[in-house]
Amino acid sequence: MTQGEDQRADRPAPTPPAAASRPEPERPENPTAQSPARAIATPEPAALLESDIPWRRLLLETVVIIFSVLLALVLDDWRTSRDERQLVKSVSYSLLVELERNQRLLEALLPYHEGMQERLVAYLEGPPASGGMPSLEALGFEAELGTAPAFSRGAWETAVASESLTHMSVERVFVLSTAYTMQEDTTRALARLATHQDAYLVAQLEGERPASAARGYLLALDGALTSERNLCDQYRIVSRHLTAREPSAANRCGSGAVTVT
Repeated sequence: MTQGEDQRADRPAPTPPAAASRPEPERPENPTAQSPARAIATPEPAALLESDIPWRRLLLETVVIIFSVLLALVLDDWRTSRDERQLVKSVSYSLLVELERNQRLLEALLPYHEGMQERLVAYLEGPPASGGMPSLEALGFEAELGTAPAFSRGAWETAVASESLTHMSVERVFVLSTAYTMQEDTTRALARLATHQDAYLVAQLEGERPASAARGYLLALDGALTSERNLCDQYRIVSRHLTAREPSAANRCGSGAVTVT
């Protein structure tokens, strides 16, 4: 190694220049504190809820909506009930008119059959008649009353088909259905009476077993009268139930009033 190299090796290494020192930014004493401008620009969450959402108006609108829906339901229910009441009243009126027409047919039959019954009993319980068994004319037979009446049931069938009876009370439906059922029973009893009436006429013409034919005719008359009287009582119940009035004593089966309640 040369002397020049030894001298360079003995020299200390040059130190790098010191970095220029920069002033540190000032920090606020409270790190969470905000500048006045920022505090004004950004409100707190509670302030947001109180200022941006109109709670009172929303509550009022909710109450109004609920009240409107409930009022609409009440009005709809009232309208439906009113229509059902009108339907029941209209159907009840039609049924009452029909039954009162049938009632008038029955009113004519009752005294007619009662008179025939009395004459037939007098024949069977009295002494043997010299002229044989009495004719039907002698018993009071009338051609117009000798056939079974055609009881109407069109209004009832219409009410059943249209399901109008579902809007009536159970008691009213029961009273009406019983009346129409008893009408059918009376029609069958009158059909049996007509059969025995023909047998009586044949026995009178041929002179065979007149007493037996008369007793059979009397039994058929008793059955028909029982059905007619029961039906008459049921007509009274229908009239009292539908009109809320007591039947008049002017006829055998009740009042002719048609004011439906």
